[in-house]
Amino acid sequence: MAFQISEVTSESEYQEIVSAELTSFESPPSAYRTLFYPKTDTNPEARVKAIEGGTARVIQSQRSKPYQRWVKAVDPESGKVVGAAEWRFFESDPYTGVSLPKANWWPEGEEKEFTTSY
Repeated sequence: MAFQISEVTSESEYQEIVSAELTSFESPPSAYRTLFYPKTDTNPEARVKAIEGGTARVIQSQRSKPYQRWVKAVDPESGKVVGAAEWRFFESDPYTGVSLPKANWWPEGEEKEFTTSY
């Protein structure tokens, strides 16, 4: 059985994606889940609140970034989302005219020279 891959075209699709993402990072506990979908409790209401908040943040991000696209994978037997990915496609170089940060966290030496030469 092959998953069905499609671009997300409606904001109504994000809630199921966020729910699947939250589930995938819940057990074992993941810092990713805590960062993007904070839950203040273990009860079902806290989980619903985390999904609602996460969905709102994804939608807000999507609205503010016209270059951002989401793709989802759906199990054709169950109709459920089994995965998703956010991709960014730029019409032009977004870094033209922007000075890039220096890698000042590297100690002096060859590695720092390499990372700051681009």
